[in-house]
Amino acid sequence: MKKVFTQAFLSLILAFSSLAALAQPANDLPCNAIAIVVDAAAALYDNTDATSEVDEVGPTIQNCQTGWCELGVDSTMWFTFVAPANGAVVINSCLDNSNFDLQVAVYEVTDCGDYSTYTLVAANDDTPGGCGAAGASNFASTLSADGLTPGATYYLQADGYFGAVGEYYLEITTGIPLSKMKLIHNCADLAAAMVDIRVNGELLVDNFQFQTHTNFLDVLAQEEVSITVNPSNSTDDSEALYTLTTILDPTANYIAIASGIVSGSGYSPSVPFALHVFDNAALANISVDMYGALIYHGSTDAPTVIDVENFNDGTTYFDNVTYGQFYNNDYVQLMEGLYSLDLTDAGGTPLGLTFCAPLQAAPQNILVIASGFVNPAVNSNGAPFGLYAVQNNFGGAFAPLLAGACVAPTNDQPCNATTLVVNNPPTFASNLFASGDENEAHPPGLACQDSVSWCAFDSVATISVWFKFIAGAAGAATVTTCLEGTLFDTQIAVYEIGNCSDYATYTLKGANDDAPGGCTLASSTFASNLNLNNLTPGNNYYVQVDGYNGQSNVFNIQVTEPVSVDELNEARAFSIFPNPVKDNLTVRYDGKAPMNIYDSRGALVLMQQVNGSAVLDVSQLATGVYTISVMEQNSVQTLRFVVE
Repeated sequence: MKKVFTQAFLSLILAFSSLAALAQPANDLPCNAIAIVVDAAAALYDNTDATSEVDEVGPTIQNCQTGWCELGVDSTMWFTFVAPANGAVVINSCLDNSNFDLQVAVYEVTDCGDYSTYTLVAANDDTPGGCGAAGASNFASTLSADGLTPGATYYLQADGYFGAVGEYYLEITTGIPLSKMKLIHNCADLAAAMVDIRVNGELLVDNFQFQTHTNFLDVLAQEEVSITVNPSNSTDDSEALYTLTTILDPTANYIAIASGIVSGSGYSPSVPFALHVFDNAALANISVDMYGALIYHGSTDAPTVIDVENFNDGTTYFDNVTYGQFYNNDYVQLMEGLYSLDLTDAGGTPLGLTFCAPLQAAPQNILVIASGFVNPAVNSNGAPFGLYAVQNNFGGAFAPLLAGACVAPTNDQPCNATTLVVNNPPTFASNLFASGDENEAHPPGLACQDSVSWCAFDSVATISVWFKFIAGAAGAATVTTCLEGTLFDTQIAVYEIGNCSDYATYTLKGANDDAPGGCTLASSTFASNLNLNNLTPGNNYYVQVDGYNGQSNVFNIQVTEPVSVDELNEARAFSIFPNPVKDNLTVRYDGKAPMNIYDSRGALVLMQQVNGSAVLDVSQLATGVYTISVMEQNSVQTLRFVVE
C-alpha cells in the first residue's frame, strides 16, 4: 500500500511539474523570441511563470531611466523586431491595462544561444515622468532607441521588476531620430542672466537662469537643426543672441554650455558668447565603482590653468585646463577621495583660489565647471569666481565646491582618536573629509537596529572618524549620536584594541547603525545609539563613527555611564539630593566652581556658581534625565539626576 501511495504521489508531482513547465511563456528563452512587427497594433502578453536562466544577460546600468533600477533578471520574456529605415523605434508598455512594473532592454545579438554575443543598445525601467496611461502601472516602461541599423534584427528583453508578474500590452512604433542634450547656463554676463533656448524656433527651455542646468533633453537628430539662445520671454528666435546650426548624431549624447559675454562693454576681457558642445556625454555612470569626472573651464577672466590633485597622494589628474575646453574631451575615472583644485597663472604661480571636491558618496558621473569672475570689479560686478559640480542625470542649480584646501579631521585615524569623558556633555564633531583605510575594522552587515552590526547594505567603513573613552566602574556605557545637532545617518562601533595601528588586534564590543525605534532627538532619524554592558572598568575603548553609504556632516557624540540612584548618593566631594527630584535640588561641593545643567539632548538649561552648597529650583524643568557638571581646574565632575 505504501509503495502504491508513493508511486501515485510521484505521478502527481510529475503531473504538476509538467503543468508548470507548460505554463511557461513560449518566448521564455531568446531563441524562441516572438517577432513584433514595427507599427503593428499593441498585443497583450503575460509573464506569469516566466523564468530566467542562471547566466542570462541583463543591463548592468542601475539607473531607472537609462538602465534598470535593479541589477539582475527574474521573469523574462523575449521578442525580436526589425529596425525601420530611419533606425529609430519607440518601445512602449505604458498602455491601458499594463498592470505591473515592467523593465525592457534592447540588444544587438550575434548568436541567440550565446549571451556573450549580446550587446546592450538601450534599456528602461520606468517611463520618464511616470506612466500616465489609464489603468496602467505608473512604473510601466517606455524606451526610445535610435541609431539602429535599418533592416537589422534586434532582441527585446521584457522583465518584471524584482520578479513582478502580470499582464502587459506592448507595442513598437517607428520613432523620430533624437539625441540627448544637457543644457547648462554658464554665461555670467548680467544681460543674459535669464534666456530662452529654442530648437528650430520651438521653445525647449523657458527662462533659463544663470548657473542652472537641465536634465538630458530630446533634440531632433539626423537632420540640420538650429539651436538658438534668445532673450527671456521670447516668442521666436528672430532676436537670437547666438545660433548654433548643426546635425546631431542619434547615437551620441551631448552637453552644451553657454559661456562668454554678449554685452558690448562692461566686461574685461570681452570673450565672445558661444555654446561649447561636448559630444561624448554618458547618460549612465561610466563605472560601477569609480567617478567619471569631466572638467570644463568657463570663467572668462580666469587664468588658463586649473590643476586637480588627489588630496591623499598628490597625483595630478587634470592639468592646464583652458577656457572653453572640456579637458581631454573625455571623462577621467577617479577613485573615492578628496581632490584639491587650484588655480595658477601661466607661470605656475598660485592665485590663492583653492577648492576641495570630496568624492565620497555613491560613484557617479560629475561635471566640474569654473564659473563667474576672478575680478568682478571690472566685469560689471558680476558673480564671483567659483568651482561648481553639476549632476549628470538631474537638472537644477550648480552645487558649489568647498572653498579652501581639503583638511581631514585630526581623528581620521584611530591612533589620533579624540578623547571622550564619560558623562560629559556631548562633543560636537564632523566626519567631513574623513576617509576609510582599505583594511579598516568594521562590524558585520546584518541588521540596522541591533547592537552588534551595521545595515547589511553598508558594512564597510568609508568615511570614519575615531574617539576613545575609559570605561567607568559600572562596566557599562551608552554611546550615542542620537542628539540634537546630528545631521546625517551615522553608524557607530566600539572596540577593545591591542594596538591602534593594527586592525587585527581590534575586538568588536558592539555596533549600531540606526537607533532602535528611530532617533527623535537628532535632525537625522537614522542617528545611532548603542548600549554596552560588557566593558572592563578602567580600560580604554575606541569608538568608530562612520557615515552610512558615504554620508558626511556634523554630529554630536556622547558617552554616558548608567548609574543608579544609590550610586548617585554615595558620599563624595560632589553630591546632589534628593534624586529623583520635583522642586529643589541641593548641591554640595567641597569648593567653589561654575556649575552647569544639561538636558538629555546636551542643551544647556541652567548655569550657576556653587560654593560649598547650593539649592537649585528645578520645578520648571520638564520631566526626564539631566546631567549636572562642576567645572574644576583640570577636570569635570558630572552626575545625573531625574526630574519627576
